[in-house]
Amino acid sequence: DEYLSGLLDILNVRIEDQLDNIRNTMLCATPPGDECWTVSEFESNSEALCAMEGKKLEGMSHQVERSVDHLLEAAELPFTPERRQDPTYVEDRAELKKVMVADLANALTKCIR
Repeated sequence: DEYLSGLLDILNVRIEDQLDNIRNTMLCATPPGDECWTVSEFESNSEALCAMEGKKLEGMSHQVERSVDHLLEAAELPFTPERRQDPTYVEDRAELKKVMVADLANALTKCIR
């Protein structure tokens, strides 16, 4: 079904893949090959890397947030406007968004570690 395929695409490609990218972002610089750095070089290189990667992480985080909103909007399409106003539906939608935000926070935490 094309509708379900679209939802899975948003979830897998735009959300899960981006969360994996966030989880795998390195924030600690390491010297190439057999090269050794002084503590000061390590600190300087790590700060530069963190500044650069931090900007990328911010962009990826915003993309995940937008994708979660798009997923929720797309998932609502089959429901009538009356159903979308139902308190249970609103609570379920809010809970799903909380779960997605928690996943984003976990990915960022893993990235920092």
